[in-house]
Amino acid sequence: MPGASGSSGVRRGAAACLSPVLWGLAAACIVSAGLLCALAGLMTARDIPPQAVPFLCVVCAAAGCLCGGWISAWQAREKGLVMGLACAGSAFLVLLIVALCRGESPSVFAAVKLFSMLLAGAVGGVAGVNRRARRH
Repeated sequence: MPGASGSSGVRRGAAACLSPVLWGLAAACIVSAGLLCALAGLMTARDIPPQAVPFLCVVCAAAGCLCGGWISAWQAREKGLVMGLACAGSAFLVLLIVALCRGESPSVFAAVKLFSMLLAGAVGGVAGVNRRARRH
């Protein structure tokens, strides 16, 4: 049946794109959590104003998306910008769902977080796909 082979090719293509994005999402979550733990340690050691904490959390999330975008594009070896944006977008969705489950309402600051995470993911994706293998 001619239509069946075309649809199975689409599934393989979607699965091929989904796996690197999930690995990138996992990396973004791990890096962000590690940086947030380091930030918590810094906050106990130094006197950081409470007004700076949300902005530092955005920096941690963006750094995680940078690494996640790099990992996802590096694994896919193509479509770095799309992979980085998909990884950062999925990381933002995870944060948004967690915030909504906690009873928080989205604010204008969420748009700033989305923009910074998407930008960092896109930069990481482009860097990951353009990474050259070293020759020994």
